[in-house]
Amino acid sequence: MKERTGRITFKGNPLTLIGNEVKVGDEAPDFIALDPDLNPISFSTYRGKTCLLSSVPSLDTPVCNMETRRFNEEASRLGPDLTILTISMDLPFAQKRWCAATGVDRIQTLSDHRDASFGTSYGVLIKELRLLARALFLVDKKGVVQYVQIVKEITHEPDYESVLESLKKFEGRNMKKIIFLVLLVLTLPFLGFPSNKPPEKGESFPSIQLPIPKSPSEKAYLGLSGEGLFKIPQIKAKVLIIEIFSMYCPHCQKDAPGVNELYDRIEKNPDFKGKIKLIGIGAGNTPFEVEMFKKTYQIPFPLFPDRDYLLHKAFGEVRTPYFMVVKIKEEGALEIVHTQLGGYPGAEAFLELVQKVSGLK
Repeated sequence: MKERTGRITFKGNPLTLIGNEVKVGDEAPDFIALDPDLNPISFSTYRGKTCLLSSVPSLDTPVCNMETRRFNEEASRLGPDLTILTISMDLPFAQKRWCAATGVDRIQTLSDHRDASFGTSYGVLIKELRLLARALFLVDKKGVVQYVQIVKEITHEPDYESVLESLKKFEGRNMKKIIFLVLLVLTLPFLGFPSNKPPEKGESFPSIQLPIPKSPSEKAYLGLSGEGLFKIPQIKAKVLIIEIFSMYCPHCQKDAPGVNELYDRIEKNPDFKGKIKLIGIGAGNTPFEVEMFKKTYQIPFPLFPDRDYLLHKAFGEVRTPYFMVVKIKEEGALEIVHTQLGGYPGAEAFLELVQKVSGLK
């Protein structure tokens, strides 16, 4: 069987891949792997569906964990015409346990442990480790490979933006979107529903409810008590900064230290402490994912999960990170005084902006 050395590395050390290289335009090789219930599954049964094959070394490693969660999140946006298969050398029992523990339920896992059928068929079996390389293969409905990404260093995440761009072309929704939009444009004049657009400066803030934090310190920070749900006007503050983020958003990850600094500056300034407060809402993120983001980036202010995108939809399905500055008036009314998509300027500049638009002195 063909071997390729140096195509990938582990912490800089070259490794050997076993099997023929699969290229764009090739007919996708068939393979057999085990599902979580030990049933042998042939890839040929997926013919007629657009499939993303994501091979990872092991779900029990941090990078594979992060990657698979990311694709699980993306699956909800990409629609039912796309099937995402995550394949690893983990035992089926381990894959099933991992999915249950993490709440991953929008993708399918397959174990290549028994025969290494996928690894050898797609040329991603690592000879030295008997693990699969980190790789992505996009296969269209006719069984033709349309995209390939072999990640050079297996401790790195893949290029998500590249594969997602390719997915949009083949996930079978484009024509449906066009038809839907045409019908929507024709129908809107006869409907009494407002369009779902991002909130703008000067507009009222959408009426939303959030769960009261369980953490005593976060509860005290927001000025709340008890359990259940609360509304934004119940927060003891004059100005609220809201960040719509995603655990998997690289810009959110990059901005996290700067937003933490913003929190610190507010809390250390007697003119702002207690008057300006921050919260974050994780679009499409589960409680587990929000907690992981909070721990990874040491977020000091409350974060709230929005697994089903209900809050995200109320905000016009904005991209992340999205910042809103909301003025809380004495009578409980909420006024949006600033909105911003990305472009976080740093703690000092953003705090000056907040002070200016809110009128705080």
